[in-house]
Amino acid sequence: MTTQETERPQGEAGMSVNGEHATTHAGTGDVNRDSTVNRVAGDWHSQTNYYFSRPDVGSYSARLSLDAEGRVHYVKERRVVPGDRLVTLRRRFVAPDGFEEERCRTDIARHGAVVLSASPGDGARSAALMILAPRNAESDQDVRDDLVETGADGRPVLGAEPLKGGERLLVDLTRESGVSPASVCDELEGLRVRAHRSAASLVVLVERGDEERLPESLKDRVVPLNRPDPLAVLDRHLDSRDVPGFFPDRATENVLDWAVTASMSEVERVARRASTARKEAAYEGTIDDWLGKALEPGEPPPPENLEHTKGRARAILLASSLMEGAPVEHLAVGVESLLSQISFPEDDTPLLNRPGFQEELRLGGIVVGSERRVRFSRPGRGRALRSAFWDAHPQLHGAFGEWVDTLMADGSLTPSDRDRLAERWAEQTLRIADPGALLLRAERWATRKGRSAPQAAVLLTTMLRDDRYGRDVRQFLYTKAQNATLSSEFGQVLVAVCAQELAETHPGQALIRLHMLAGSREGAVADAARAELGTLAMKAPLYLQLLRRVCERLRDHGPRPDWQHDTERELLWDLADPDRIAGVQRGRHDTSEVRRWLTEGLGALFRRERALTKTYAARWIGFGRQLMEILVNASVLAGTLPSLYTAGLRWRDETATSEERERRRADGEHLVRMVDEVEGLGSRTPAMAHGPNGAAAPRKEDG
Repeated sequence: MTTQETERPQGEAGMSVNGEHATTHAGTGDVNRDSTVNRVAGDWHSQTNYYFSRPDVGSYSARLSLDAEGRVHYVKERRVVPGDRLVTLRRRFVAPDGFEEERCRTDIARHGAVVLSASPGDGARSAALMILAPRNAESDQDVRDDLVETGADGRPVLGAEPLKGGERLLVDLTRESGVSPASVCDELEGLRVRAHRSAASLVVLVERGDEERLPESLKDRVVPLNRPDPLAVLDRHLDSRDVPGFFPDRATENVLDWAVTASMSEVERVARRASTARKEAAYEGTIDDWLGKALEPGEPPPPENLEHTKGRARAILLASSLMEGAPVEHLAVGVESLLSQISFPEDDTPLLNRPGFQEELRLGGIVVGSERRVRFSRPGRGRALRSAFWDAHPQLHGAFGEWVDTLMADGSLTPSDRDRLAERWAEQTLRIADPGALLLRAERWATRKGRSAPQAAVLLTTMLRDDRYGRDVRQFLYTKAQNATLSSEFGQVLVAVCAQELAETHPGQALIRLHMLAGSREGAVADAARAELGTLAMKAPLYLQLLRRVCERLRDHGPRPDWQHDTERELLWDLADPDRIAGVQRGRHDTSEVRRWLTEGLGALFRRERALTKTYAARWIGFGRQLMEILVNASVLAGTLPSLYTAGLRWRDETATSEERERRRADGEHLVRMVDEVEGLGSRTPAMAHGPNGAAAPRKEDG
C-alpha cells in the first residue's frame, strides 16, 4: 500500500486530528500530552478549569479568545488539576494528626496505590493531592482527575487508556461522587496494577465505612484520615490571602461555635468572604469585623427609600449597582452614558463647581477600594437596588438595555467587568420575564466584531440556568445549530455554551447540537464543534450516540448526490479508530448494533468515495475478525469488494522486518479468504491467493 492509502482520507472540509491533536481519544496513547486540549482555528492559549464545581457563568473570555481586530478564536479547555493550583493548595494545607505524607508516597512506589478513607468534609481530597504532589514539586505536573466514566448501561467504569510513567492519578469513590467502590472493584485492581507497572502514582478516596468494598489488594493500603483542626486551616487560608490579624487561640466565640461543625470547604469559603469583606472595607477594620461579615447569612438588605434620592444621585446608584467592582473612572463614564441614554436634562452647574465624584459616591454609600474599584459598603445592596430600579421604571427597560449595549462596546472595561455587567442585566431582564431581549442581544453582541462574544455566551448561560427559560434556550440552540450559514462569531459562541454549560446538565442534547454545528460552512465553527465532540465522546454512552448519528446520516443521506458529506466522513474517521471499536466490543454493549451502524455507515461512504475502501482496510487489517467482517459487509453494500481484495493481497510493509512482514501477510490473507467466502469461492489456501512465486494473483479491481 502506498503512504496515501494509509493516511486520513482527504476532503474539502475538516481538520487533521491525527496524533497528539486528535479530538477523539482512541483508547491508546495520550490526548494532546495528557490533556484534552485540541487545536482548532486561530491562535491558542491554554485555559484551566478545575472541574471541582460547575463553571462560573462569566468564564468564557479565555475560551472565546479575541485577536487585536476583535475576531473570535475558539480555545479548548483542559480537564486536569493543574500544577499552579497544587502550589496554592500546598500553601493552605494543614496535615491531620497521624497523617504521614512521605510514608504514603513510599507505599505508592511499592504497590502502585494508596487509599484514603475519611468522613465527608474532612479534607481528604486536599490530602490526596498533597500525596501526589510532593513539597517543592507541586508545579512539575498536573493531576488527572477524570478516570471515572459512565458506561453504556449507565454504570461507572474506569478509563482503560495506557498510562505514562510518572502520571499522577486521583479516583474519587466517596458517596458525594456518586460512585461506589464496589461498582468498579475489578477495574480498580487493574488500574492499580497498571499504575504500578508504569511507575504512575494513584490515590483512591473512599468514605469511612466503605473500605470493605475495595479489592483485596487495596484493603491493606487504606490510610484512615482524621479531621484537621479547622481553626488552623482557617489561619492558613487567611494567611494565603494576606488577611492579617487572625490567631486561633484568640478566636471569638462566634468563630469557635462555627468551627465545631465546619467542613474544610466551608472554611475555604469563609476565608474567601473575609478577604472580600476586607477589600470592600478599603482594608480598614479588624479581623473580627471581616470574619463577622463573612459569617453573616448574606441576604441582601432592602434598599433605602429612593424617593429621597433624585436626578444624578439616582443615576449613580443605578450605574453602581450594575458596574459594582469596576474601576471608579469607568463608573464615571458609565454614569454620564446612562444620563445621556435616558435623556436626563443637562445640569447647568459648571463642572468645577459640582461636588467631586468620589464625594457623590460617598453620599450614596459607595466606597473606592482595591485597585480603585467601587463597592457598596453594605453587601447585597447592589442587587437590591437593581431590582428596585427595574420595578420602579418599567418604561425605561429598553433604555437600560441600550445603555448596557454602550458599555459592552467600551473596550476599556475588562472582560470580567463586562461579564458581571452582562450577568446582572440578564438576571433583571429574566426577572421581568423578557427573555427575547436576551436572545436578541446575544446574537447582536456576538457579531459586533466579536468584541462582546464572551458576554453573549454569558447571556445564554444565565438563561440556561433559569428554571423558567432553560428549556426555551435549549430549543433556541437547537434551531440555530441547524443553520449552516451561521456567522463564525455567533457559531463559536454556541459551541462554547453547549460545551461548557449544556454538556454539564444535558450532555446528550449538547452532543446533538455540536454535531449540527460541526456541519457549519464556517470552518472555525465546524472545527471547534468537532473538537468538543471529541471530548464528549470520551464517555462511552455519548461515543455510541455520536457513532450511531454519524452512521445513520451517512446511510440516509448518502444516496443523495448533492449532499455534502464531508462532516460525517471526518467524524467517522475520528470515531472509527480500531482500538476504540475493539474496546466497545469487549465492553457491556450490544456489539451487533455497533457492527450494523458501522456496516451501513461505511457502506454508504464507500459508495460515494470508492478509494476509502482501501484506506479503511489499511487502518483495520490485523485488528480482529469482527472488524474484518464489518469491512467485508460494507464493501458488499458499496460494491467495492475487488478493492478490498486487492488491499488484502498487498498488505505488507516492505520496510518492516521479515517477521513483521510475515505477520502482515497472514493478516492480509485472512481478509482475502473472507472476501472469497462472501463471493462463494470457498476458503482457499493462502497459496491460491498468490501466484506460484508468492506474487499477488491478478484480479480485476474497480476502485
